Amino acid sequence: MTYDNNVPQAQQTIAFMQPLINTNFAVLATEQKVNHTWTDVSGSNAIAGEADGSHQKLHMPAQVADITGALPTGITAIQYAKDNALYACDGTYKCALSAVSVSGLVTLQTTNTPIVPNVPANCIGFVVVFSNIFGGPDAACGSFMTLTGGLANCINTSSDPLFKMFFSFSGQTIQVKRTDSGVVNPTVPYKIIYWPI
Repeated sequence: MTYDNNVPQAQQTIAFMQPLINTNFAVLATEQKVNHTWTDVSGSNAIAGEADGSHQKLHMPAQVADITGALPTGITAIQYAKDNALYACDGTYKCALSAVSVSGLVTLQTTNTPIVPNVPANCIGFVVVFSNIFGGPDAACGSFMTLTGGLANCINTSSDPLFKMFFSFSGQTIQVKRTDSGVVNPTVPYKIIYWPI
C-alpha cells in the first residue's frame, strides 16, 4: 500500500476517487502509528488512554555531524541522534541526553582481561566490578575519559583493600586485572556506564 500523490484530480469523479482517497488515509494512519498514538478504522494503538497525536517513541536517523548554528525563531533546542547517543543542541552547545550502560561477567585474572571493546571516542564514564570473594559485597571502581586518539588513563578505587583491581586501556578497549592474591580467577559481574561529551 503506497500513498498516491495524484489524487484527487479535477476530472475524477467522487465514485472513482473514494477508494484511492481511502487508501491514502490508510497509508497516513499506518505511518502516523509508527511514532504516535492514533485512532483509525482498525482501532487505536493507545497505551494508557492518551490523546491521538501523542508521541509514543521517536525514530531518529543518525546524524553524520553535530547540529550547530542558529536555531529557527521560537525554537530553543533540537534533539538529534548521533553515534548511538541522543543529544540536545541550543544552537551553540550540545548536551548528551543519554548514557550507554553495558553489563556482564568477567573472569578476573592477574593479567589484563578485556571487558568492553570499542568504547567510542569522546566519552566520559565509570566502570565497576562487584565481588563477594572477600566477604563483601565489594566494588572496585574506575572512572575514565576517552579521547579522539584513544582512551585516557583511569582513576581506580576499591571499597575493600583486599579487593584490588586495576583498570587500563588497550586502544579503545577497557580491560581489568586483579592485583590481589585472593581467590584464583573468580568470575564476577561488572557494569560500565558512559556518556558522550
